[in-house]
Amino acid sequence: MGRLTLRGRSAEAPTRSLSVPYENSVVSINLFIDRRDEALVSSGWGLRRTATRPKPVAAPGRLTLKNTAFAGEVEARWGRVGNAHYYEYQLAVTLSSPEPVLFDTLPILANGPTSCFFSGHPVGYYLTLRVRGNGSKGPSPWTETTTIRIN
Repeated sequence: MGRLTLRGRSAEAPTRSLSVPYENSVVSINLFIDRRDEALVSSGWGLRRTATRPKPVAAPGRLTLKNTAFAGEVEARWGRVGNAHYYEYQLAVTLSSPEPVLFDTLPILANGPTSCFFSGHPVGYYLTLRVRGNGSKGPSPWTETTTIRIN
């Protein structure tokens, strides 16, 4: 019974030595360990990717409001944003337009998809809405406000 042996030579070219019984013959292999990235990639060893930082989320685009067939119901739609996990919106229902809306005093509500229905509002009032995306790096800027008269 023989042995399969792998040996190394110097500190500049580190190698490993392995000796395994091999039946009826002896094979000697010298293995040079090249730790350069190019050698690791070409030999099939994967390299760790450097961690990429999350990208900031852009403000959603194409915010539109549309009255539906039902009285007092409005549909809102906006464009999908890359890296956004969910969307937040603020809305105000006022009697006259263009009444200034103090969004700082309104609650922020969350929504997953890129559309939402608002119902039960009085006909003839005005609904004003703004939306933003929220990702792993935080919220995006708010969209421009959009107003519609509720029918």
